[in-house]
Amino acid sequence: MPTTTFNSGRIRKAVNDPASRQLDLHWESKTILAYKHVPQEVYRRL
Repeated sequence: MPTTTFNSGRIRKAVNDPASRQLDLHWESKTILAYKHVPQEVYRRL
C-alpha cells in the first residue's frame, strides 16, 4: 500500500489502499481516521 510521511502539519502519515479505496490518516495525536471510497486522485494530491 502506498504510504506518504509528513514532517510538518498535523498529519503524520497517509496510507492508501487502492483496492478498497480506503485512505487512513495518522494524526500527531496518535489518532487514525479511515475514509472509505476515496478516489486515487485525492491521495495523489496530498
